[in-house]
Amino acid sequence: MARLAKGRASRTARITAAMRYRHLLGGVRPLVFEDRFAHLFLDLPSAVVAVPSPLGDRALGQLLGPVRGFEGEVLARSRYVEEALGPRLAAGLGQVIVLGAGFDSTALHHPDARCRFFEVDHPATQAEKRAILARQPGLGANLVFVPVDFAHDDLAESLLQAGFDARRPALVSWLGVTMYLPQQVTVATLVTLRRILAPGSVLIFDAYPRREETVLEEQPMFAAARALTALQGEPMVGAFHAAAFARAIEGKGWRIADLMKGEAMRKRWFGAQPRVLWPPRSVSFYTLEVV
Repeated sequence: MARLAKGRASRTARITAAMRYRHLLGGVRPLVFEDRFAHLFLDLPSAVVAVPSPLGDRALGQLLGPVRGFEGEVLARSRYVEEALGPRLAAGLGQVIVLGAGFDSTALHHPDARCRFFEVDHPATQAEKRAILARQPGLGANLVFVPVDFAHDDLAESLLQAGFDARRPALVSWLGVTMYLPQQVTVATLVTLRRILAPGSVLIFDAYPRREETVLEEQPMFAAARALTALQGEPMVGAFHAAAFARAIEGKGWRIADLMKGEAMRKRWFGAQPRVLWPPRSVSFYTLEVV
């Protein structure tokens, strides 16, 4: 990503934190996802977006315009991971990898779990997050930061050097990333991770489709999202091809355990939410299991 290559923290990661905090402050109850820590990572422009007010509404409309449905996708993907993680933590899961963590707050919501959360990210974004948490005594004690420059560092080796135990199962959360990657890079990352993931491990990610697999009425929304992220210096170059992905992971130690589409997300979590927040039907959430 161009912005990260220049040593600056991810702007889109901050925008998604603002989306999560806005929902906490002003969302219709019951909320899709409650992020009590997202406000820690906001700067002034993102805070304006996060606060439900006439000014915030105007700023959000100018920033997101026709792509507000992606705000719902941000909330839904966090909820999807949380529903997978909670029972596993209760059953004794001891390791979580948050890949491309940005300003994710999963570990902060589980301070009492006997679990280590390995947050992997580009050094630029991670350095800012570490500085923010350093000013919050008691937060993030269960976090292990793993800075990775994906152009030069081996992801699996970096995790092992940080203390990840390849003999024990883990849950990997990989949210809001694959749409910024060519699909072959997504598959290569899965191959790399499989080297260190024990049986019983799962990986969760979200994917935005290529145009041919996008519902017709949603094609302008996805085009606008790609234009918006390009303006932020973090262009969405990924265009997920579901059938090609299924073929690509055959024989590589993974199986697709669950696939959730936008319509199912709407029915499951958005019954009380305004239509503007409904996730796009064309979005997919994948759960992969190690085999």
